[in-house]
Amino acid sequence: MTILNSKYGAGNFHEVTNTNEYEFQPGAYVVTALIVDKQSANVNPTGWYDSSDPDSMNLLFPTPEGSIGVSKSFNPGGKFGMYIEPSAGTTYYSKASLNGGVKRVRLFTLDTGGYVLGFEDSTDNDYQDVVLELKGASLNVPEFPTIAAPIAAILGLVFIFGRKKEGL
Repeated sequence: MTILNSKYGAGNFHEVTNTNEYEFQPGAYVVTALIVDKQSANVNPTGWYDSSDPDSMNLLFPTPEGSIGVSKSFNPGGKFGMYIEPSAGTTYYSKASLNGGVKRVRLFTLDTGGYVLGFEDSTDNDYQDVVLELKGASLNVPEFPTIAAPIAAILGLVFIFGRKKEGL
């Protein structure tokens, strides 16, 4: 939080806490990623991946420590997420389910628009190993059928068990 307070000012950002599955939709223009800070001893190459194929990684910052204050634009063309590589052969994604369900990112919305992702590359849970600002994208919201099917199933069960209770 100290990093965010010094960069954006206290109260000008808010944590997204309703999910750990952070994927984004590109906006009408290009997406811009900016390295805000890096507090890790690891190199942590950072980039974006296509949500339909998480192995299709696109490197933006080979050495984030040397890129603080540097921004890069990209055009993902569809849903995407962000990643870091804390060591050779290890990748941590913004979507927890791709990390075996382990949360590796804290996500914040900015009052001025955009998002800040704080990545965790070890076990100290400080989420400041790579801090990345993302503009020109919106948080991906689940499609209606993804939400509607479980709700319909629950309502159906309530109806069935409610009728049995009444003796009908």
